[in-house]
Amino acid sequence: MAVGSASACRSWPPPKEALTSARLDTIHLADRRVLVMDDNHDAADSLGMLLTMLGGDVRIAYSGADGVAMAAVHRPSLVFLDIGMAGLSGYEVAAGCARRSRPRP
Repeated sequence: MAVGSASACRSWPPPKEALTSARLDTIHLADRRVLVMDDNHDAADSLGMLLTMLGGDVRIAYSGADGVAMAAVHRPSLVFLDIGMAGLSGYEVAAGCARRSRPRP
């Protein structure tokens, strides 16, 4: 299935039956390294707490510059990134992290 195709899209909110059948206790991050980047401190902290309760090894950055530096050290396997951050946008942060993670020739 191609990304961006109509069949790959999901609606929000999910159907009621999906909400009632979803079980939070079946979701485990199994000590995955997770990085949350958001300039909204409350949103970042709340998401960070939830991901920690699910077993993630979570780090939080409140700016794009801090997030890029933290990603270089923490080497997360999962990143939650605010696209509309002030300073470095989420797009710039993602590009910077991608450049750093590519192997050098």
